[in-house]
Amino acid sequence: MHDPVSSPDDLEREVPACVAQAVPSSVGQQFARGCELIGDAAGQTPRKAKSFFNKAARAFKRAGRAAASAATRKKGSISAACAAELRGILSGAQDQTRRLRRGR
Repeated sequence: MHDPVSSPDDLEREVPACVAQAVPSSVGQQFARGCELIGDAAGQTPRKAKSFFNKAARAFKRAGRAAASAATRKKGSISAACAAELRGILSGAQDQTRRLRRGR
């Protein structure tokens, strides 16, 4: 079993295609924000928790778009393989957040 991905540093550890590449800080910041919002939802009422989960899902979506954008720049800061792996992780986080939202 592996450790959960819950911080920007974890993204670099989990994505071998991104080693030695300058992943945009906005990807890590949005990912961290999404993780923080999920943690904040824990002690809330179901209605308030749903709001936190919605915000977290949007943060993961923004992070995925930022990663894709970084790969398509003329002087791409990350490779297409790195962007694809990041989007896969972020899409999984977004799906998991949606499942949490429905489970409440």
